[in-house]
Amino acid sequence: MLFYRIVRWIVAGGSAFVYRAQIIGRDHLPVRGGYVLAVSHRSMMDIPFAAWLTPRRLRYMGKASLFDVPVLGWRQNGPKIQPLQPGAAYLALRAGVPILPVGIAGSQEILRDHASPIPHFAPVAIVVGEPITTPRREKGVVPRAEVDALTAQLHDTLQQLIDEAYTLRDGTAP
Repeated sequence: MLFYRIVRWIVAGGSAFVYRAQIIGRDHLPVRGGYVLAVSHRSMMDIPFAAWLTPRRLRYMGKASLFDVPVLGWRQNGPKIQPLQPGAAYLALRAGVPILPVGIAGSQEILRDHASPIPHFAPVAIVVGEPITTPRREKGVVPRAEVDALTAQLHDTLQQLIDEAYTLRDGTAP
């Protein structure tokens, strides 16, 4: 645990400092209990920015194709949230924990130019939304319709948050 704290402070704190990360909504993060942190994935740089949001140890998940080229793998670009995979919604419903949506603007610009090994130093803005609550599960089966509905709600919420993050970062709507 001490190793995680030290590495988190160096990597996540260093990234937040270098990229002048502005964060709003951090108070939405629960102090206790489980939750799923759902970030608007734009870049591998989302990992240290997500880690900087909370001192609690995070566990990351992603679809297998993201790990083909772990550092420079292509991801989404721009301010539009693409269709989401159902994993975050399923996990939250299965565990009966809330989802905390997070919009990050600017992280995709850091490593976007694959022709140059030098990262770009554009500012980053992070907006943490209010928790999306899920019902307590009485049995282990999670109906597909509930997963789909929660995934759609998460998609819409992430779009709102990334719009807010771009406005915070640039002073204008995307």
